[in-house]
Amino acid sequence: MVTDIRKIAVEKTPFKKDHVGGIYFIIEYEYNGDSKTAYYRRHNALNIEDVPSKGAPEKWIFE
Repeated sequence: MVTDIRKIAVEKTPFKKDHVGGIYFIIEYEYNGDSKTAYYRRHNALNIEDVPSKGAPEKWIFE
């Protein structure tokens, strides 16, 4: 179950630097009673389904 989603600066994520013009989020959730954290990079396109011609597409990092 997701407990919180916040947009954050890239420096506060495991990605560390933004080379793709992405938008970054931290997702806090519970799984089997344990609190977990995930990070999400969304590519910076007007349509979320567009794949960028340069850089990298969306990506998840789970801790």
